[in-house]
Amino acid sequence: MYDRHDIYKAMGRVALDAMNNSMPSSIFFGTVVSASPLKINIEQKMTLDSSHLVLTSLVSTFNVDMSMEHRTENTSGGSGDASFESHNHEYKGKKQFTVHLGLTKGEKVILLRVQGGQKYIVLDRVRWWRMIPVVNDGLVNDFEYEELPTKTFKLNISSNTITGFTDEIEAMKQAIYLILNIERYEYLIYSWDYGIELQDLFGQPTSFVLPELKRRITEALLQDSRVDSVDDFTFDVVKSKVHAKFTVRTIYGDFEAERAVNI
Repeated sequence: MYDRHDIYKAMGRVALDAMNNSMPSSIFFGTVVSASPLKINIEQKMTLDSSHLVLTSLVSTFNVDMSMEHRTENTSGGSGDASFESHNHEYKGKKQFTVHLGLTKGEKVILLRVQGGQKYIVLDRVRWWRMIPVVNDGLVNDFEYEELPTKTFKLNISSNTITGFTDEIEAMKQAIYLILNIERYEYLIYSWDYGIELQDLFGQPTSFVLPELKRRITEALLQDSRVDSVDDFTFDVVKSKVHAKFTVRTIYGDFEAERAVNI
């Protein structure tokens, strides 16, 4: 568990690492969908469980020892005896208190993704939306939403050439292939949220790789707004290679995809 000073230090390290390595971390907003066990949904795309969450003291229930020194108010008995005359008591020492700041279902939180994307620090609750008034000045009605076309160049993977164009679901298959075959943060030409992180899975035990590969594939593909969900995962492990098969559900239709990883 971290306190606020640790948060500042962590954010400083993240910023420094981002500048040095061109691998920036990211701020996300999420909603607590379960308090016990803790689960947080990020921007309606991905749900994180406790194994991927690091809690600060601002969102945790914890015990704290506090020093106390006080004297009770004067009290007296009613018998008239001297031992029951007006008196008080002094209390001095340490006492343990429980601070109840644990998250509850439905609360909004702000998260910091640690470089590498495997851990998310839950920084604090988000309360600012209650303070900002909603004003409809008619400006919203002046805008129209337009979905950009998916037509793009068709890649011939086997010959590393471009052969014409492709569109809609075939363009999506090509986009999924590219995302799953580009190591995130490896090439400056791509944005920080493009690609997938797989290199650090090499040498890891299978029990770690299988759920982590599922999470990383899902997170990588959901960065594309045309992807609705990724599910129906199956895994085949042959010697030092994990072969993942899954279903990608997009606005243009569903299709099967796969990715093999050396471990």
